[in-house]
Amino acid sequence: MASTASSPSNANDKTMVPSLSNANSSAEVHLSSMGFSMMKIKEKQLKDMEIQEKKKNLSSNQDFEIINDIIYKLVPRGKRKIKLTWVPKTMINQVLFLHHEHHTAAHMGINKTTTKLVNKYYWPNMYKTIINYIKSCTRCSKYNYRRAKLPGKMNIIPIPNEVMGLVGMDYWSPMEKSTTNGNKYVITMTDYLSKLVFAKAVRTNSAQEAAEFFLDVCYHYEAPTKLVTDQGPHFIAELARIIIYSCNITHILATPYHPMSNAQTERFNATFAPALSKLMNEQKQDWDELLQPVIYVYNTSQHGPTKFSPFQIMFGRENLLLMDPKQMKVSLSKPNQYYEKAKRVRKILIDHAKLNIRHQSELAKIRYDRNRPDPIYHINDLVLIRVINKVSKLQEKYEGPYRIIDQKDPQR
Repeated sequence: MASTASSPSNANDKTMVPSLSNANSSAEVHLSSMGFSMMKIKEKQLKDMEIQEKKKNLSSNQDFEIINDIIYKLVPRGKRKIKLTWVPKTMINQVLFLHHEHHTAAHMGINKTTTKLVNKYYWPNMYKTIINYIKSCTRCSKYNYRRAKLPGKMNIIPIPNEVMGLVGMDYWSPMEKSTTNGNKYVITMTDYLSKLVFAKAVRTNSAQEAAEFFLDVCYHYEAPTKLVTDQGPHFIAELARIIIYSCNITHILATPYHPMSNAQTERFNATFAPALSKLMNEQKQDWDELLQPVIYVYNTSQHGPTKFSPFQIMFGRENLLLMDPKQMKVSLSKPNQYYEKAKRVRKILIDHAKLNIRHQSELAKIRYDRNRPDPIYHINDLVLIRVINKVSKLQEKYEGPYRIIDQKDPQR
């Protein structure tokens, strides 16, 4: 995730402020060694054109006062007025540095920094300057927690026209330890239209297991048109790629560290985990024997977005459950009549499922996009990149800044 780090002119210019070498010195010595004193303010005020213009018209203005050739702004605080030192333009960054980036300021936020400054100093557009300075502080951008929603609106994945038009495949590990049968992982494939799930318990999350599972689904059902996976080595290894491309399938790689890119598969993983947990024995080593019953229940139950069961959309008819009473008498239609009826019913189911999916996707987008920023990036912008695998609470949350040199999508 990227965060802009561009700043207003000179807002982060540290060359104006000498480095501090003696951390044990008093604050007064620090300020003096940095050239920040009332004498320096007086000297800079004399060279500031705006301040000098104000001095000329001071007789008719009761909001300012001159003491020892230093101009102050008078502002009401309760029943009295206090004097605020007018900071010359050339010293504003120095004042901001001392009250935000100096180690005695500790990079506090906008409210705390503003409160300290507005009771001592004044300059035109003061609040705007403080906000811009702190927002452009690189260290704050790297280390601060972001409480707002992550930027970026939701992009709705186009609905496939047919079942097996788009599928997602992924590995998942229910438990850290292997089962009594030696299985540790589940490999799943989810059809994006019907939501039908294929799954298998396996010993390793290797490319060979992925390739064999993929071929099993193709042999028993049909080969998908498009396949979405993450960028794990088991899906981009040579063996897996050869099998996928030999079947003339378009392989789409999901965005790294962004599970929503393969949301259908991720959603099923989150759904069947609680179901397995409720059925496992106390040793939690038999989940692989319960996997297929859980898959069966999922595939024969109504799915929220489609309003039909995955089995019904995939095969064009209701599934006869194992516990349902069986009919004693079976009537058979003529083959041509049965085929035409099945084709019509299946088309109706798919059309209704697509409408329901589209409606649910639009509602989900409205909820997701609400109050969410959507920045537009350009070539040469400076950005920070979110650190995903942090090893310490004191580690920076973002790294950079980096400059954008190319764009795949001109709008993002």
